[in-house]
Amino acid sequence: MRFHISSLWRRTGTPGTPANRNLHISCRGKPITEDKLFEYTNGGFLVNEKSQFDRRYVKFNLNALCGLAATAGGQPSPVKAVEKMEGGFSKALLMEKENGVEIVTKVACRNAGPAVYTTESEVAILKYVKQQTSIPVPEVYTWSSDPTNPIGAEYIIMEKAAGVPLFKIWGEISLSDKLELVKRLTAFEREVCSLQLPAYGSLYLRSFGGGLPNFKPLGIDGES
Repeated sequence: MRFHISSLWRRTGTPGTPANRNLHISCRGKPITEDKLFEYTNGGFLVNEKSQFDRRYVKFNLNALCGLAATAGGQPSPVKAVEKMEGGFSKALLMEKENGVEIVTKVACRNAGPAVYTTESEVAILKYVKQQTSIPVPEVYTWSSDPTNPIGAEYIIMEKAAGVPLFKIWGEISLSDKLELVKRLTAFEREVCSLQLPAYGSLYLRSFGGGLPNFKPLGIDGES
């Protein structure tokens, strides 16, 4: 695997086994219908509300996505539950398999950034930071920046980060633990700031067939 500034490596996944017919879909702990996965339901907008909702509406093939997710992570198992954890720029779906393994799928909205480039750069950054630092970045299992893929949208399927959200336990941990946490976060930030890049721009994975103009190879090799 090689990294460089300003070129692309597209990857299109192929759906695996069919989704579980008894799939449970929820949002904030409450059951929802499949069509609610495509809509933005995390609040409203004071200005241009219809346009804002439209830019965050993404329809995709849920059955195909669950089939692909079922084979991700090296432990094939049907997806039994999908929890919508929506963000402002992508659909974040927490998927639980029948074997208990949880993975995260992100489906990019139109307002996330330039089509293709945003997904490709996010994947490259995740892989680069994971390879070059000790930060526990989730592993990217598979992705596609081609909206004509069988899923019908750009997506990233990745490992679920270990641990619990800090806001859930912040009031329970001791002051000394909070201090250690801040020190650890500072150490992570120091690692990121110490990374040396040869140019300004976006980070992408190198393709074997060329790339975008004006790219600057980083000269870093890793496992393929």
